[in-house]
Amino acid sequence: MYAAIDQSVSYEDKKTTLLKVSCYLGYFFVGLTILMGLFMVVVSGAPGAFRMFPELNFYISIAGAKITMGFALMSSLLPVLAFFGVVQLWHQLKIGFWIFVISKVTLLALPFMLIDLPVNELWMFTKPLLLVVAILIVLFGLNYKNLY
Repeated sequence: MYAAIDQSVSYEDKKTTLLKVSCYLGYFFVGLTILMGLFMVVVSGAPGAFRMFPELNFYISIAGAKITMGFALMSSLLPVLAFFGVVQLWHQLKIGFWIFVISKVTLLALPFMLIDLPVNELWMFTKPLLLVVAILIVLFGLNYKNLY
């Protein structure tokens, strides 16, 4: 039961330079957020493990006790989903844009829903992420008309 492959149909790879650069930036940024999500899993499981690093004490003292394992797992899984979206974008599929946007917007909203801290402190942590996500969404959005 093998399907015949039509050799006469050729697929032209017409990735624009903007799409290539956007995907490279997306891979890099999503990779960093995956690492941060894994770091959150470790901090939520063993908050005292990183006390030897003084530069991390501030972040762990504010958020370490407030981060639940559920938040940490979601912070690890949503970037993996975003990575899948970037892979789909690399293959020029429109669904990749929506996978990326939904996973990143959910990741941005997650701290406000699951961490019990004042909004101004949560805003301090999510501002850099919001800026980078907004830039990537605009870059991917500029390529949207060239996707299939």
